[in-house]
Amino acid sequence: MTGEEIIDLYMKDKKMKEFAEIIKDSPVFPIITDSENRILSMPPLINSDHSKIKLDTKNVFIEITATDETKANIALNIMVSMFSQYCAKPFEAEQIEIVYDSKSIITPDLSTRDMDIDVNYANTICGIKEEPETMVRLFRKMGLHSKVKDSNTLTV
Repeated sequence: MTGEEIIDLYMKDKKMKEFAEIIKDSPVFPIITDSENRILSMPPLINSDHSKIKLDTKNVFIEITATDETKANIALNIMVSMFSQYCAKPFEAEQIEIVYDSKSIITPDLSTRDMDIDVNYANTICGIKEEPETMVRLFRKMGLHSKVKDSNTLTV
């Protein structure tokens, strides 16, 4: 089937219509292929029988489809981190290159990043009243490196 034929088919299905509508007016359709150019997926509609997980599956490709790249990357990082404990070498995952028309990226990106947090805001949303030094100690208990940046800001 062509991309247009697949869209037409799923536009007639009550459950799949909302997903088909996401890409129906696109000038191109998203296709995920493997190194041998076999189609694995046409997100958000179909996955191929070729890439179906079976009892003897050894390699798992985790694909996240979203309309927001930041949210997709967060979801991907969570899934990869969770699945990685079952790898032959636990907590090791292979990165891939995603090639777009105008750019390419290596993913997943599991590097750490620093974020500043306002102590008053954190206290308010958590319903607590803790001093910055106590918050640093609590963040460290959660495995998050943190330090007091100034009297009302932490770097986590």
